[in-house]
Amino acid sequence: GTQIDGQGIFANIDHKSENTSDNLFIGYRNFHIERGARWFILDKNATKLPPVPDGSTDFGYDGMIKATHGWLAVYNHEQKFNEHWDGFFNFGMQRNDLDQNVMPNGGSGFDIDENGVINVTAKPGGTPQEYYYWQLGTVAHYNTGALQHDVTLSYNQAWRNRKSAYNNGKVVTVGTGDVISGIHQTTAVPTEFDTRWNNKTRVKSYSLVDYMTYDKWNVVLGVHRHEAKSRGYTYDDKLGTVKILPSDYEATSPTYGLIYHPNINTSIYASHSENFDAGSTVNTAYQNYGDPLPALKTKQNEIGVKYQQNDLLWTLAYYDIKQDNLIGVPKDGYKKLFQYKDGEARHKGVELAVNGKLTDKWNIFGGISYLNAKQEKTEKGQYDGKRVNGTSEWSGVLGLEYNPNEQWSILGRAIYTGRTPIKNEDIWVGGYTIFDLGATYKTHFGKTPAELSLMCNNLFDKDYWMASRGANWIYASLPRTFTFTAKLHF
Repeated sequence: GTQIDGQGIFANIDHKSENTSDNLFIGYRNFHIERGARWFILDKNATKLPPVPDGSTDFGYDGMIKATHGWLAVYNHEQKFNEHWDGFFNFGMQRNDLDQNVMPNGGSGFDIDENGVINVTAKPGGTPQEYYYWQLGTVAHYNTGALQHDVTLSYNQAWRNRKSAYNNGKVVTVGTGDVISGIHQTTAVPTEFDTRWNNKTRVKSYSLVDYMTYDKWNVVLGVHRHEAKSRGYTYDDKLGTVKILPSDYEATSPTYGLIYHPNINTSIYASHSENFDAGSTVNTAYQNYGDPLPALKTKQNEIGVKYQQNDLLWTLAYYDIKQDNLIGVPKDGYKKLFQYKDGEARHKGVELAVNGKLTDKWNIFGGISYLNAKQEKTEKGQYDGKRVNGTSEWSGVLGLEYNPNEQWSILGRAIYTGRTPIKNEDIWVGGYTIFDLGATYKTHFGKTPAELSLMCNNLFDKDYWMASRGANWIYASLPRTFTFTAKLHF
């Protein structure tokens, strides 16, 4: 079965004075998971889902591993110059090395057909990544008559550098398998590989935001300027050459919002925001792996109301989100799909949520969501009106927490996901509901406060398929799982 081994050490240091505030957070972690793959790439010619596997079926093989380690450091400084002027500086860096990634297809999942027959393969790899950012800004506080302004001006720079594997051979068949009987390994897995640059991205951005307050009104007006340069690296090993593929973009994005408080218990809000994700590269699940992807733009509009009744907070929201759409396209003669940007994915939905105390001993949390997610403006209208892959129309969660006394809390939770399309509605993954149950006990070890928690996920051991946002990805459900954790508060 799956084996997980992880260690980490983190430190958080705060310092505050009358006019300054400093925070330093540093940490290191090491994490290994063996025989853990439960995700599958459905054959492009499939017309139905494979049989649902038993949750206890082992889809691992000897040598299957994800081994990663990394460290991070984050520093934040705030300075109060006077009653009208503040400043801030933030800096961070992170290193994340996926040292070993011996998985099917080099990490993208098992190939599977509609009858549940698995192509059991392995390919080694690794993806060292590093991130850096810094931010410098100032905040001005002033009034124009009865209107109060808090104006923030900031400048940011961020870098992301990523390597990928090479000299790791071809995908190797290491056994046979199917979703009913699991994996039957016949060959040892390959392990040798080297790494080289895959993608480098640098983003510069400027932000100016004015947060205004007047009586029962709050208004936010802002503008953000983004400039990004992304470089994808492709190699011709026979000729010993490298080609650097640029993907540059720049954009100015507005942000604005309005909040109205008709009374102390109620707030009504509306907002608009836009942002860009810097261009990345196609992952190993697709035939055109390594090709640069363009920047993806998102525009979001939202209106809603929040109502506080005693200790219960109710939220009702409507949102309309437009995102640049990524699709998977089959081509004759190729086993995998090709990934491209095509049109938009438009998500329109309504959410109702509740959180807070029912009585002195009972808490409630949860919500229900309706989502109309359709593809628009696709090439020649080929997918217009089709639901976005991996999005269910209805979903919801309901949880209750019971506190019989100050030491104990008992938690029950139900999670519902409606039926979900993949392959542009050619196949639908059925809906499912799972239940979780757990308990937490507060105690002391000597003078050190502690929390001991036992959680059972998928209480009734339900078996089901889960759909991914990928065009043809599915995940096998996890069986009934028990987790014990201990927290010490020094």
